[in-house]
Amino acid sequence: HWKSFLSAKLRFPLSVTFVGCALTDTMAASSAAVAGGKAMLQLGRWAVVGRGSNEIVKQLLARMEVLGKDVQHVDPSSSAPPGVAKTLRELARPLDAVNLCANPKVGAAVIEDMQKLGVKNVFVQPGAESLELQARAEQLGISWHAGCVLVESRGQAAHHNGGSSKL
Repeated sequence: HWKSFLSAKLRFPLSVTFVGCALTDTMAASSAAVAGGKAMLQLGRWAVVGRGSNEIVKQLLARMEVLGKDVQHVDPSSSAPPGVAKTLRELARPLDAVNLCANPKVGAAVIEDMQKLGVKNVFVQPGAESLELQARAEQLGISWHAGCVLVESRGQAAHHNGGSSKL
């Protein structure tokens, strides 16, 4: 077994688990839970979960980039283009927060993946929320904020090409 072989060569136990193309150990480096949308919007590493053909998802991805966030897209739909992650487990970089813009049924799987990956913050767009989903997130220690990133990030300093401006 390759892990035993490497552990023997390195002289210490190796505990890396591969999931698809991503290392779960890299996901464990996410931020602690924060309270409220304003605090969440200060976090740097995000995933936007929603159908890529959805205009709001496109705007969310663009806004996060303008805000200088390291943003990754997860498209859980059957129409996701090749190369686009369908789950959080498929992402290559660690996360601090998830922006959920999908129905609560999809959200249930996202919340479970967040718990497994150690991601402690979810910003839930209008229409993606449900009381059951919120209760499960809170039960798992995931900070929940229901709101709209596009509205709540207005006026925040945006960083691009070394400069900054207000959105």
